[in-house]
Amino acid sequence: QFDIAALPGAVSAPLARILADPRHVVDLTATLRGRVDDDDDGDAPPPVFVVCRRGLDSRLAASVLRSHPTFRETFPDCRHVVGGLLAWRRDCDPDLAVL
Repeated sequence: QFDIAALPGAVSAPLARILADPRHVVDLTATLRGRVDDDDDGDAPPPVFVVCRRGLDSRLAASVLRSHPTFRETFPDCRHVVGGLLAWRRDCDPDLAVL
């Protein structure tokens, strides 16, 4: 699914992997932190938006990420996209391919 409908700047973090191995969150944090550091202009880190097809898995994933101390410290503003990629296509980009 990620290969078909990834939004610009997206990082793939399957929910099953986040739930099975919370240390994966630390790896994800390092990847995202590197992107922020590359563009660091002294401002607060950008919000992180978690998205899935319908918005159900992203709600859980965002909750897990917000509960992880390292992630929360690095990215205090973590949200899930309500309605997921289907809502994104409906409201923002009708040409987005979604399974």
